[in-house]
Amino acid sequence: MHPAKEIILELLAEAKYCTLLDLKHTPEEHANSSIGGKCRTPNAIIAEIGWFNSFAAKYVFDPSLKMPDEDEIQAFFQTVTNKLEARKILRQGFKDLEEAINQMEDNDFTAQIKAPWGQPYSKGGFLLHAISHTFYHDGQICYAQSFRGDDIIHWTE
Repeated sequence: MHPAKEIILELLAEAKYCTLLDLKHTPEEHANSSIGGKCRTPNAIIAEIGWFNSFAAKYVFDPSLKMPDEDEIQAFFQTVTNKLEARKILRQGFKDLEEAINQMEDNDFTAQIKAPWGQPYSKGGFLLHAISHTFYHDGQICYAQSFRGDDIIHWTE
């Protein structure tokens, strides 16, 4: 196995483990409620993670794909109203990303693409961006948990 593939899969496994645990420990009544009325709900955040991971998995094979506009994306996230739906989208995103990584040839990891927002990346770097995006949003879930009184780090289970 190519070292890049091994490292990316290892980081993806950790992101999956941590994020699923944090979702598990988010009570249903908190998962679809906004802190202060301005923050996105944990379900919407989880849906974004899953959606973007699925998009990234396709994008590394077809960088001509267009991202939907922001209004379409946000409208989709708002349709995710329970943890079961959010978890399904999240798991699918992790599955799609893992399959894409495993399908890539060794030289694919260094092939250059431009992200939909114009940033140049290697394909491997774009996959790492998707995983970093997962951790970023999982941090938001953790913050929402702590704001609501849950100060336990669930990753240690």
